[in-house]
Amino acid sequence: MKGYRVMGDTDIESLLERGYAFEEQDRYADALAIYEQAVAQDPTHSEAWYLKGEALFSLERFDEALGAFERSLALDANEPDTWLGKGNALTALERRTEAVEAYEHAITLDPTQSVAWLLKGIALFDLGQTLPALQAYERAGSLDPSEPEAWIGKGEALAELERSEEALAAYDRALALDPDNVEAWIGHGDAFSDLEDPMAALDSYERALALDPQNADAQSGRGDALSGMERYEEALTAYDSAIKLEAENPRAWAGRASALTSMKRYPESLEAFDKAISFDDQNPLLWLFRGNTLALMDRFADALAAYERAISFDPAFAWAWQGKAHALRELGRDDEATTAQRKADQLEPPEA
Repeated sequence: MKGYRVMGDTDIESLLERGYAFEEQDRYADALAIYEQAVAQDPTHSEAWYLKGEALFSLERFDEALGAFERSLALDANEPDTWLGKGNALTALERRTEAVEAYEHAITLDPTQSVAWLLKGIALFDLGQTLPALQAYERAGSLDPSEPEAWIGKGEALAELERSEEALAAYDRALALDPDNVEAWIGHGDAFSDLEDPMAALDSYERALALDPQNADAQSGRGDALSGMERYEEALTAYDSAIKLEAENPRAWAGRASALTSMKRYPESLEAFDKAISFDDQNPLLWLFRGNTLALMDRFADALAAYERAISFDPAFAWAWQGKAHALRELGRDDEATTAQRKADQLEPPEA
């Protein structure tokens, strides 16, 4: 039972064994009813509270699951699996900072538990703490090199850190362990895209789609690869397929917008960027691209507003400062343009 051993009163032991048998059959409501009998019979039985939390979590009753895990920990704070359960409930409730703390408690109790390091990495990555997340994924992978999720997490973190070659190697390791892992194939394609190899990226995305034809992210990636090969009509078809699968997918809308920009269909492009932003309104890259499209339409005042929104979300975004300088210059605000360009130069935007 996930690290616990059923101990103590024979009646409690019998109840917990029955509940666990129901869980093995995915009959979580039945298991929960048994565990509720157990905690009613002995409210001081920490394992019964833990198992109740697990059943509630499986039923997606996350608030109640958290309460059950906390009752268990109040009785026995030295069981790492209960801290993991608490962390998972907090993650499901999007309370990720607290989740990290719970996973760290589990790690303190058992530093060799790879799953705790993996879950900590996922929570840290979701919090935008990419380097600490990478370190957690690497620890998980060193403890259990056969766990593909640790390698996938490492690949995602490395990609976020723009270490694309290393990200690709991590995804290769994940796929060697699990060749049918759709998430790994999508990450593999993303790494090739970052390395400006759209043909290899396309192959990876198509491998993902062969495994899961309904995957919107794989369709969006396929669109990105086709755009990278200037096959824009095919790219639009891929993006439209992704949008049919997941209407609120910002990657698909952004990709569609970029393809339309490349085709000089600027009004349609602007509409698609607005749609992407409606689903991800704090993404500085989307605001940058919206500004670029507006600039191509000679709408420099609107472009300036878009660049300033990008900068508000990422003050060190060099390309946004460069776009702002261009817009200001076109608006005849030369002194402000010079200041913005100086800022862009200090941040050293990469070559296009």
